[in-house]
Amino acid sequence: MPKATPKVVLSSSAKPKQQHQTRRFYWKGYHTTKWRKRRKTYLEQHPSCVKCAEKDIETPAVVVDHIIPIQDGCDPWDETNWQGLCVPCDASKRGKTKRNNKG
Repeated sequence: MPKATPKVVLSSSAKPKQQHQTRRFYWKGYHTTKWRKRRKTYLEQHPSCVKCAEKDIETPAVVVDHIIPIQDGCDPWDETNWQGLCVPCDASKRGKTKRNNKG
């Protein structure tokens, strides 16, 4: 006959696991139809990466980036705060932003 596995009972004083504190901010609006439509329209109107264009390199933009991060209080729907970036430039910007926020 198979042996039953013992049940583990946690005391009421057991603390829940805390989330990792370096987790990036994620805006829930990215999952909306409104965002997908506005993002698509913006990239059609601004097809080149702005960071690459500053270096006279023509690269297609695939990411709509908020120049001032949403977590810093900007309006996420304000298109004057958007810029089109390629994936490498977006990753570079996020890395720089993350390092700058570490203090």
